[in-house]
Amino acid sequence: MSGQGVRKLGALFTELESISELLEKSEVDSAEPVIFSGEPLSLIEQLRLHSQESESKPVIRTLHHFACTGGTLISKCFSALPNVFLLSEVHPHSELEPPPGRPKFAPSDLIRMARYASIPNIRELSEKIFESSLNVVFKHVEERGGVLVLREHVHSDFCVGSEIPSKSTLISILQKQFRVVSVATIRNPIDSFLSIQNHGWVHFEPSTFDEYCRRYLEFLKGFSQDNIFRYEDFVQDPKNVLGVICDYLKLNFDENFVQTFDQFRVTGDSGRQGGKIEARQRRKGFESELVEMKRSVNYQIFCDLYNY
Repeated sequence: MSGQGVRKLGALFTELESISELLEKSEVDSAEPVIFSGEPLSLIEQLRLHSQESESKPVIRTLHHFACTGGTLISKCFSALPNVFLLSEVHPHSELEPPPGRPKFAPSDLIRMARYASIPNIRELSEKIFESSLNVVFKHVEERGGVLVLREHVHSDFCVGSEIPSKSTLISILQKQFRVVSVATIRNPIDSFLSIQNHGWVHFEPSTFDEYCRRYLEFLKGFSQDNIFRYEDFVQDPKNVLGVICDYLKLNFDENFVQTFDQFRVTGDSGRQGGKIEARQRRKGFESELVEMKRSVNYQIFCDLYNY
């Protein structure tokens, strides 16, 4: 290859590295191409613009996990951190609402009342109400020196009905106005599936363990290895694991959360109670099912990916 060819190849590699770096910072998957004076910008110019726009947005933190995976315990620990205010089980248009039967008294819940009133295009309206309300809450907390953390009701997206989204509904909505920093926590699917069965929360078809694991894997595609944390590791060493999570989310860490976390109330507190963070024994009476569950192809993939 000639010297000129080598230089061109080197320049190409340099540009590709720049694009890679910008892709990591930018949320361009749903962005429209930027056009000035009728001339489209190059890909790298578009990426730079979107990266700059993303950096200028306010930061919001989000927490994601499946039901019965220890998420409520971890959410209480977040709530016990200095100046952190956690909104629990957030979702703009959960398909689990409104509940069957008699309407629930909820005078401050405009989205719920709009559903009861059968207002048309309710999903569109729900998102508008949600975005508007969230902006007010975010600014209110920020002006008082606090940090807002949103715990998504992931079950509504990935464990209800036949269709599942390619991406978190909450994150998709938030990215319009915020730079979203997220973490996901996971638990051995056997334990969480047995628990949702016990609660009657299997809201998908086919209602098999393998289907549950498939949905779990689809959910986790929205995260990378560095922002996924195992519940089992957390209960073994809560101070260290929460400290790492706080570093990732840029939250102030205080190891005294272990003394105060149980004083905080959050929705979704359906598991076994207690003021001590510790591993719990697997529920009894399911030994005959475990052999078949461990044969699940998607469970085996899950275990290989996340070291179970």
